[in-house]
Amino acid sequence: MNERDLLLRELERQEAAYNAAMRAVTEPFSSPGYHTTLTEDIGDVHRTRTAAYYALALLDGGLTRHRERAYEVLARLVETQDTNPESKTFGIWSWFYEEPLTQMAPPDWNWADFIGKPLLLTLKRHSGTLPEPLRASVEQAVRNACQAIIRRNVGPHYTNIAIMGAFVTLCAGEWLGDADVEAYGLARLQRFYDYTMESGTFQEFNSPTYTTVAIEELSSILTETRSPVARRLAEELLDVAWSMCAERFHPRTGQWSGPHARAYSELLQPHVLSFLQHALGGRVTWLPEEAFHYHTMWYGNRIRCPAKFVSSFVEPRISSLVQPLLADAGGKQRYAVTYATEDYSLATVSHGDLWNQRRSLLAYAATPSGPVYVHLRALHDGYDYTGAWLLAAQRDGRALFGVHFATDGGDRHPNLHLIQDGTIRAKDLRLRFEIGGAIEAVEADWLPRDGALPRCVGRIGELPLTIDLGAAVFGEHAIRYEVARDNGTIGVDVILYEGEASDIRLAALERAIVAGQFALGASTAPYVAATDGETCTLEADGMRIAAPVRPAPIRELTERSVASTKQTEVTP
Repeated sequence: MNERDLLLRELERQEAAYNAAMRAVTEPFSSPGYHTTLTEDIGDVHRTRTAAYYALALLDGGLTRHRERAYEVLARLVETQDTNPESKTFGIWSWFYEEPLTQMAPPDWNWADFIGKPLLLTLKRHSGTLPEPLRASVEQAVRNACQAIIRRNVGPHYTNIAIMGAFVTLCAGEWLGDADVEAYGLARLQRFYDYTMESGTFQEFNSPTYTTVAIEELSSILTETRSPVARRLAEELLDVAWSMCAERFHPRTGQWSGPHARAYSELLQPHVLSFLQHALGGRVTWLPEEAFHYHTMWYGNRIRCPAKFVSSFVEPRISSLVQPLLADAGGKQRYAVTYATEDYSLATVSHGDLWNQRRSLLAYAATPSGPVYVHLRALHDGYDYTGAWLLAAQRDGRALFGVHFATDGGDRHPNLHLIQDGTIRAKDLRLRFEIGGAIEAVEADWLPRDGALPRCVGRIGELPLTIDLGAAVFGEHAIRYEVARDNGTIGVDVILYEGEASDIRLAALERAIVAGQFALGASTAPYVAATDGETCTLEADGMRIAAPVRPAPIRELTERSVASTKQTEVTP
């Protein structure tokens, strides 16, 4: 199908969900658990971002009968922007029409970028057909969004928003004839380029969600800008993004190997596979036509994978990738390590938190039944606990790991939901090696050992799986081990606390550490584990980690942590 046919098919799918009274598309409620105060009880909702995309798609489709609907959707959308220059939320929108900006906790300033872009493209492509009052309103909304982006001025570390904001301001400045806004956009893109090339990768490293967003936004700059400087920067940055993705794509599992700085699922969702299939121009087919998800924002945007990267998506290989990342809070170099064979991949970061968008220890394995993943999580009353920090070193399918605890970190979110007074209230706290995907091909169980901590032994298809603990302590709490199957996953759990909801004062714990060896597709080898009052140390086969055992502030944890192999040396 050509792109216009795909666009019209997507519009037809949305037809039944259009709510004329709300002038928006109706969707089931979902959220990441922050920013919005709405809950599942609300049922269906109407998203402002979806409205912006929908209006542009209606006009891009070119059907006369769609125009009036596009106009009414746009009119509702621009009415709901904060247009008060004295307001802190000037230039942005709420997520949902059901929830005003004043109700959000907190509002999401990214919406100036996310909605500013489709409104700008609406002007660039269709200003000649918009009724004059509406055209003027949309233009003012784009101006407001640009000012919100400039006021906020996010740094180059915020990968996808840094790029998207550069696109909106650069291309809006060109279209509107506003030299100051245009200059800001170009300077922002240059700043992001310099920052990225210094480390050789994005701060939002290897994110299936946001690397594809970065590719889309950089492709938009390449497609829309008149600036030869911006085009050159975008082309070079696209090489960084496609290289990161292609080198870590695992053909036999059809998965994007970790570690992921940000991700919303372990197995690739259809929209990501659709994006890659679309960008590869039909040279691979993971999804049949009926399962292919076409995003209307791809229309008119030249999103194409460079030919030099195509083979990485189809040819199985053995690889070992070591990528320096930005230094941690203690000033130490961090590394992302990805080892892959034809049958599996294992990825770790040398040090990082376990926020629910992180995939800091992540493995994929191919089985006849389909792909299987293993993801290390820390769970506080069932939700990923950001205050748990991973230290890891790996070689060739084996990793030494340690999980310790920060007294000043995040709970559900690293910035928006912080631990208060170094204390958490919990009825359940556990580490979980979550196994998902084709779990019918998985066997795993904890086996007791005389005079030693238990070992989890199992198989994923024909690949051996081992979790060999060298330390497991959480204050005076009794540690329990279980393997539980629930909601289509297997949890290989180290239960640190369970019982009545109680306050756990982390700084009062003399020792809180879980450490050991994780191996997939490789036989385990003996390692040395030693724990004193200050540090838990593990050494094996040229790998070494040394983790503080007492909970402490993040900076102190990172300053005192060591993770090294013959390939990477984290110690200054």
